[in-house]
Amino acid sequence: MWAWNRDDPAEDGPRIALVVTDHEDQATLAELPVDVLELRVDRFRDQSMERIEQTVKRLGQLGLPLIVTVRNDPAEGGTTGINDATKLAIFELAAPLVDLIDIEWSSPIRHRVVKRFRGSGVAILMSRHDFGGTPGREELETIYAACREAGADLVKIAAHANALDDFFRLLNFTLDHRRDRLITISMGALGALSRLVFPAAGSLLTYTFLDQPAAPGQVPLTDLVADCRRYYPNWNKAGANHT
Repeated sequence: MWAWNRDDPAEDGPRIALVVTDHEDQATLAELPVDVLELRVDRFRDQSMERIEQTVKRLGQLGLPLIVTVRNDPAEGGTTGINDATKLAIFELAAPLVDLIDIEWSSPIRHRVVKRFRGSGVAILMSRHDFGGTPGREELETIYAACREAGADLVKIAAHANALDDFFRLLNFTLDHRRDRLITISMGALGALSRLVFPAAGSLLTYTFLDQPAAPGQVPLTDLVADCRRYYPNWNKAGANHT
């Protein structure tokens, strides 16, 4: 299993998580310089259990760590097409086949997910998204502490930057937690730089896409890879697919 802990997340440059669905070409994915795949089940064209199982198993053959994500709350960047009972059933199906389950801190089934899966061999990533702005420093600390107390193995905080002060506040928060299991993202046009810079401050992953962005300010894979090679000298050596 991929080591989520890193003594110095900045040493080898960003670890890239590519957002995928059920229709990307397998051969193309195998050649991409990425470290993790995030399966956004809520974006699958076919959301049947059979299709989900087939896709998870197929992508698992690539040998990369897998995150399974099922966003079903618009406030967290999802849609309302999947109810909570189905969401829990998807996690049950995918858990033996993936490395990480992403569950929103605000989700009504958060407690059930933690109780069911924590310690079962799959890690719990608890996420919090704010598409309206960036919380103050005290609230960021409260969110992080609440997620860890609720049973998160890793915490992800994504917040929209309405001003550069928002970007810098989340950057400083990340730097102060650089030894913790934390993923941070500053969303929106002003936050796009976070996709490259926050990993240097300690964020464990940076997310990217092939065709359609999954969040505001997300940088395309080709651009992100070019920047990683330009600004992180050790990046080409850090991952099996980076060269």
